[in-house]
Amino acid sequence: MAFIRNILIIGMLACAILQAFPKEFHEYAALKILLGRYPECGQRIREGASYSLVKMNDSDKYHCYDALTMCPALEGKYCPKILECPAWAEGQVHFSISKSKKGCEQAYELALSAFYYMESQDPLRRIVGLENPCREEFENEVKSNYAKIYNGSYTTQACCGFLNPEKCKFDSNEMKRVIGVASGEVIKSYNQYPFDTSNEGNEGCFYNSSICNIKNETCEYQECVLKKGCAFQNPPCAEGYICISKNNTCVKAEGCKKNLPPCTENYSCVNNTCVLKSGCAYENPLCNESYACFDNKCIKKVGCLYDNPKCPANEECVENKCEKKKGCSNNNPSCSSTQDCVNNTCVLKKGCNYGNPSCPSGSKCSSNVCVKTASDSSGKLCPLSAMAFLAILLYAKFK
Repeated sequence: MAFIRNILIIGMLACAILQAFPKEFHEYAALKILLGRYPECGQRIREGASYSLVKMNDSDKYHCYDALTMCPALEGKYCPKILECPAWAEGQVHFSISKSKKGCEQAYELALSAFYYMESQDPLRRIVGLENPCREEFENEVKSNYAKIYNGSYTTQACCGFLNPEKCKFDSNEMKRVIGVASGEVIKSYNQYPFDTSNEGNEGCFYNSSICNIKNETCEYQECVLKKGCAFQNPPCAEGYICISKNNTCVKAEGCKKNLPPCTENYSCVNNTCVLKSGCAYENPLCNESYACFDNKCIKKVGCLYDNPKCPANEECVENKCEKKKGCSNNNPSCSSTQDCVNNTCVLKKGCNYGNPSCPSGSKCSSNVCVKTASDSSGKLCPLSAMAFLAILLYAKFK
């Protein structure tokens, strides 16, 4: 009796019902315990945790009766009359088998062993009754929230009215104790310390699933992998089938008349075939570069780039706006009074009035023309021209 009582104190918690800790939690815990030791054996570890559920579903012997702690009084149809724990014994069986195995097969047997040790810690395996009303409620809460429970942000106390509420509460401390009991037994096979959470975060996404892309990835063992199903093209649907993304399933394509598949918003269903709608809104046809699509019609764009309107002859199109052309031909700017407009450029007017060119010495500017003066500025006579000199000589001879 003392031996059995000691086992119960370690954590005998089972009943003759289907599994109470869900498959997801068992895999989660088994990987926590074993993955660090067997990093290449994630699949076999999960298979070990899952296979044990099949065995328990077919048998009522994997309980761990403990009415002394679970029932307020030793009465009621859910309160056992004996103290026994075959679940713990089954864990020891697989632990013994593991000693003769190697590698991933050893990890598989240890996962089975961990499963039964953990089931012996399940509060619903301490009591009697396949029809126990707590089973489904408790299992579903743990299944949906095991990660939150482990991290301390969720506690379940599902359906404990006829039991001892304090013994039925399942929170972070209790979950870690449950995993710790199993780990403390399993790791005896490789002489490591009891279950320790201080090194969490070193196993990829297993301890931190947030590193995976939540839209299309899930954490498999230590790696983020693409989710399964046609919604993720993993695998895609076969030819002649379409993917219903909502259900992530492939169904036979029967045409848009039955919405298998439905047409997208840019298509109309014509003769059970999706046909692109007409008009520029659907690029059927596209508007050319001088037109814009408005109300599914091509409308000519506004501005001189599109000749809508054109610029006058003395204006040019600049950034789709008409601006007056540059240069004196368009009086933009106009030339000054001393300039002429030549080839749309202002140039200095010709003639001595404008110094273009200036008159030489002995000349003066008259009516924009340089003419000689009678004497230079010193008062000396100006030199005579040859004709004038000849005239004087002739005059003197015939006088």
